[in-house]
Amino acid sequence: MFFGMILLAPLGARQAGQAIRSARSGIFFIVLCGLASATGVISLFTALSMSNVVTVTPIASTNPLITLFLAHLFLNKLEKVTKWLLAGTSLTVLGVILVILGSI
Repeated sequence: MFFGMILLAPLGARQAGQAIRSARSGIFFIVLCGLASATGVISLFTALSMSNVVTVTPIASTNPLITLFLAHLFLNKLEKVTKWLLAGTSLTVLGVILVILGSI
């Protein structure tokens, strides 16, 4: 992915500059999302260094449920939580847990 990004960066540089200029009002939100993402990755690797993969992975696989809850909480007007979305998210988490339990 890194090399693909390097190869494709010149193609999207002009459009990215226009997008950044038009999104100045949302720069705080973008930085906040980046910090939250970095914190999540650091937390995951810290948990993996302190415990077994078998213990950490089921906890990390609840990420879609947490994302769904936060989207409903903060983006209520933009993201409607339907029964199908909730069912799909739950099945995703259940599938990851079943794969992990099957590999034990």
